[in-house]
Amino acid sequence: THTIGLIYIKNCQKSPSAILKNRCGSVRYYNFLNGLGKYTSLKHDPSVFTGGLDRTDFSDGVYVLHHTNCFSSIVFHVTTMMPNNPNDPNSKKRHIGNDYVNIVYSNSTHCCFPTKGSYNLNLFPGEFNFVHIAIFPLDDGYNLVRVYTKDFIPCFGPLATNKDHIISDRSLPVLVRLTCLHADFI
Repeated sequence: THTIGLIYIKNCQKSPSAILKNRCGSVRYYNFLNGLGKYTSLKHDPSVFTGGLDRTDFSDGVYVLHHTNCFSSIVFHVTTMMPNNPNDPNSKKRHIGNDYVNIVYSNSTHCCFPTKGSYNLNLFPGEFNFVHIAIFPLDDGYNLVRVYTKDFIPCFGPLATNKDHIISDRSLPVLVRLTCLHADFI
């Protein structure tokens, strides 16, 4: 079983606290989520591995996004699916901070990052955040994707590290999911 963090950045967001407060995303973001896996009620399906998401009081949301096949099971800790807790602003961070791999879907333009496609690996520091797969939607149904890793992480695929990849919306969920799986095995 694998747990993967998934973070959505709105246009011109810079601070981790603002980013983690996001409760919704763009249409393309939701299409990407729908391609990654399926949604299952946290409370009503006890057979589904939740990756530490709370099943009892909906403190981590109502649904879990997961992908399961005969070889693996992946739970995505999707920050936009988790409620904001004013009493515990770090409630979302406790999940993504413990994931080895995080997907960052960024609608942010150059006003937040030095260049389109750049990403600060330390934006969400955590003891276990070794790989970040940054997705930047482009025009005409394509995305710029770049895999960022800590220095000690060896190469893996299918998406190569520290290289720009232009990927269609249609192919994006499968390639990103496979890359997450390979990265999480390291």
